[in-house]
Amino acid sequence: MIDPDEQCKKKLSKSSSFLQLQSFTSTPLKRSRSMFGQLVDKNVVSVTEQDTAILDYYAASENIIHTAAVSISSVYSTINTQGNNLLVGIEFFEKGELDLAYGYWKLAAETDSLLGIFFYGLSLRHGWGCRKSPALAVRFLQKAAEYPILDLQSGINHFISADKIEPLVSSIYELGNFFWHGWEVPKSVTTATFFFKVASSMGNTDAMNDLGFCYKHGHGVEKDDVKAAQLYRVAETEGNGLVDNNWIWQEQYNNIEINT
Repeated sequence: MIDPDEQCKKKLSKSSSFLQLQSFTSTPLKRSRSMFGQLVDKNVVSVTEQDTAILDYYAASENIIHTAAVSISSVYSTINTQGNNLLVGIEFFEKGELDLAYGYWKLAAETDSLLGIFFYGLSLRHGWGCRKSPALAVRFLQKAAEYPILDLQSGINHFISADKIEPLVSSIYELGNFFWHGWEVPKSVTTATFFFKVASSMGNTDAMNDLGFCYKHGHGVEKDDVKAAQLYRVAETEGNGLVDNNWIWQEQYNNIEINT
């Protein structure tokens, strides 16, 4: 027979044990059982000055990471803006809407886009969608000439439609002549040879002949008969040879790869 008093004692004992465990967790010391089942004390870590310093360190690190992320985002935004303005300008250029192309190229130039700088300068020089301003054009065209030739050439080939390339390359060759002769711009043989190189590398045979002359006589570039001969040869093979230029076919200039 179950003793009611005994049952009551057991309940009280369990309740008491539960309350004792509760009290353990509310004190600075926790109690847990060891691997042998014994109750052992376990310290509760309090917030010290060292902890505060660590928290401050991580907070500062998060601020640095956030600042870096914002900076990177800004760079990508700038690049994206450059590309968008340049491409929209090219789209209008290919449609013949030069006034709109000019506006977008100006925006691209203001964010230091190489092709934006180049096309904006070209627009100012030829009056594409704006009043001709040779003096202002020089500033941007000479800035474009500070970049590697391959960057400008590959950019034009990549973004400009094939049917627009040839007239554009002719305009680039004309730029070389403007700087060579000082027509409406300050004479600059160095800038002239830059644009001769760009036009020549894109297949303009007049530019090849003029650049060949520069290499032959050391104008704006280091004198180099080999490069001169190779350029003259390509131009002649393409049907644009010069009179009394037979020297270029001498054997010593055969089978030589050059980089203009």
